[in-house]
Amino acid sequence: MRRLSICLVVGLACCLWARGASAELRDFEAQLELGVPGLVPGTPTITASGVGVANVNPGAALERFEILDHAIHGTTVIPVTDPLVSNGGIVKVIGTLGLGRGTFSINPTGYLASSANTLPVPGEIRLCLLDLNCGAPLPIPLTGGVTFNGVRGVGIGGYATFGQLGMIRISVHGAPWTIGTATVPVPTEGGGSFPLPAYGTRYGPLGFTDTTLLTLSGEGGVLQAVTPITVSGVGGSFTEPTAGFATLRISFLPEPASLVLIGSGAAGLLVLARKRRHRRHKR
Repeated sequence: MRRLSICLVVGLACCLWARGASAELRDFEAQLELGVPGLVPGTPTITASGVGVANVNPGAALERFEILDHAIHGTTVIPVTDPLVSNGGIVKVIGTLGLGRGTFSINPTGYLASSANTLPVPGEIRLCLLDLNCGAPLPIPLTGGVTFNGVRGVGIGGYATFGQLGMIRISVHGAPWTIGTATVPVPTEGGGSFPLPAYGTRYGPLGFTDTTLLTLSGEGGVLQAVTPITVSGVGGSFTEPTAGFATLRISFLPEPASLVLIGSGAAGLLVLARKRRHRRHKR
């Protein structure tokens, strides 16, 4: 029994050592959702999903998260059946989402550092006018800009605008991501507004915030970030501002190196147990 305990301790120590000494690359799965309920009443969220590779800090607590490579994209087609909306010419909404590259840096209070959490959400929401084949869409960009440093919109901050000089002008006002609380103003019938919150989080397999990068029983931790969105416009039916949120959920996959070590340790314990049973039978 003592030998088994020693082997178990040594195996766990080897896992922790390998974790600290291994490369900081982690695979992840991601789900991205965007919803602006007041833009076209009754439309559900626009979604995207995929997998990627991130560079993270060593240790169990997530402090830095840099997206290196990914394949996260999606298209959501939403027929518009509301008579009031359809009478305005909108017959379909097509939303496309992607995920840019960027770095998160989490400070000790759990919030993302404002200087390091640039992570754009490229894509657009196309409002199909009159034609179900969307031959005459009204595109609303989620991000805009010529260069990366000039990109603005969802997940970054600033405005991405369609029709800057036209009769109809629609702007999407973005903000940086946070794993804290994001709020948007929701107008009331009396002309006022109230703050609507959305919440980010991070936790590991045991549910603690400082074990996000830990792998236990084949499960990894989760990071959820949120960012507020406001859409405003001039002309048509887009003169009233409306607001919503984008939500990014990152699920870290188990580390192959850790799984191999855990598997090797389990195999070693099994061999020792068989040897002990064999010796008992001889006696």
